Amino acid sequence: MASSQQLPASTSILQNEDRAVVEQMMKEAEKILLSDNPNVEKMQLQIAGCILNITKGSRLHIHSKHDWSGQVSFRAEFPAEIPIGGTAKFVHYGAPSKGSKAAVVYASVDCAWLLAWYVPFGDEPNKIFVEDGPKENYNVIDWYEIERKLEASGNTSVYEDASTRCKSIAELNGDGKKVKLGAMFLNG
Repeated sequence: MASSQQLPASTSILQNEDRAVVEQMMKEAEKILLSDNPNVEKMQLQIAGCILNITKGSRLHIHSKHDWSGQVSFRAEFPAEIPIGGTAKFVHYGAPSKGSKAAVVYASVDCAWLLAWYVPFGDEPNKIFVEDGPKENYNVIDWYEIERKLEASGNTSVYEDASTRCKSIAELNGDGKKVKLGAMFLNG
């Protein structure tokens, strides 16, 4: 029987190349934060994200999304698809007093990659969670279960599904009102 596992989020788990790619995605996310929108309230929490698709042979299409609190910016929504080697850049605004808590799932023909984050409004730590696997596992998503896994996570998440050889890596960094998120989705 094939297995899937959430890998420890220690820096030793991330290979140097993986760490470099995630750091580059965080730099891209930071550019979004630096291009301030004057219409955004100064008190509003902003999460800028950048996801890199380095899967082999497949564009990724948005499969599902979920907001527990906050909402995606209409100016920087989740792209409908991510081309091979391309990125998905987005901004999510946190709800006052509740923060930003959301998830997005991108899928190819056979596989799906889930990315969830929680950036609270206050002193609680930021959290990020990734998982992936066969696409059919994401046709009906138990958002309560994803939220439970998210709450148990840290600011870095790595997941690898042995049956599909899919892998997800993500990191969340920042404090205050502006947070950057970098992620990459891979397959064998």
